[in-house]
Amino acid sequence: MVKDSSNRKVTLIIPNYNGGQYLHDCLVSISRLNYPKSELNVIIIDNGSSDRSHLEALEFFDFVNVISLNKNMGFSFAVNMGIRRAQGDLIGVVNSDTELDSEWLNELQSTLENNPLTFAAAPKVLFKDLHNGGRLINSCGANITSRAYASDRFFRVPDGSIELIQEEVFSAPATAVLMRKDILDEVGLFDDEYFAYYEDVDLMWRARLMGYRVFFNPGAVVLHAHASVLGEWSYNFAKNVALNRLMTIYKNGWTLLVLSSMLEYKIAFLLDLVKLIFLSFAGRGAAQLKVIKMRYDVIRELCLKMRSLRIKRRKIRMGKKVSDQLIKTWMVRTSMGWK
Repeated sequence: MVKDSSNRKVTLIIPNYNGGQYLHDCLVSISRLNYPKSELNVIIIDNGSSDRSHLEALEFFDFVNVISLNKNMGFSFAVNMGIRRAQGDLIGVVNSDTELDSEWLNELQSTLENNPLTFAAAPKVLFKDLHNGGRLINSCGANITSRAYASDRFFRVPDGSIELIQEEVFSAPATAVLMRKDILDEVGLFDDEYFAYYEDVDLMWRARLMGYRVFFNPGAVVLHAHASVLGEWSYNFAKNVALNRLMTIYKNGWTLLVLSSMLEYKIAFLLDLVKLIFLSFAGRGAAQLKVIKMRYDVIRELCLKMRSLRIKRRKIRMGKKVSDQLIKTWMVRTSMGWK
């Protein structure tokens, strides 16, 4: 069991790639956390940044440790490197483009302590940019749809327009999540094959299959510059989301879900090819060609990774302690997140 909060050592891991001012603002917010600095360890894993943001962090913040990689190895690889060097009972993963409320850590720590078998705690994440004078919700934890699409709860709902309560959710996005290290050691780290996106869904699904829980706490608040690194619905964003969703299903899902999801994606690829032919005759095929390339790259990379995915699937499915039926109870039909 974890120790009393007065003795808790926490490591915060920040993967960084050309974080610039975002990283600076993130570290300022960490410096203002209402938490004993002697119990806080902050590690920046820099993914080959060219903007000197990681070096400037060392200059301005005496509480950070920086580990530099020669190139961008992706989110999961960087976070795992930090986890292996972490100290203490709790691990926080914090995006470089976030700002944490001063009570973020206390609130999430309390959630982990007060709910048995809880692996991870998710905060209320708000978009950093104002919208009509107020803020919109980025996520309140995440659900998973019946087709295994990750779904941020209450995405783009105006903050303050609905009542939020502390409750169990399917997944905690890795935007600013707090996890128990003893359970993380049992479940396993993030999957290094996930460059970015869905790595958190995969980890939480694995934890749930082993009988652990995930909670959301609206008292922990985070501001987030959404998709600031890859850019929302850029080619890399779309490819990583599609590929990693399919990998997550293959590793964790039941046979019918795996087969139907793979078939569904291949059919979508064929339909997009037909659409490309018609659009090409009209001289409007350029944009559709990019879609085809993305879908082809997803299928190609999935085939290349299939051997390692089979090994991981066998281990996960043989080690699960709860039924798939329990996982199905968390699947929702809509993306808004009311459950």
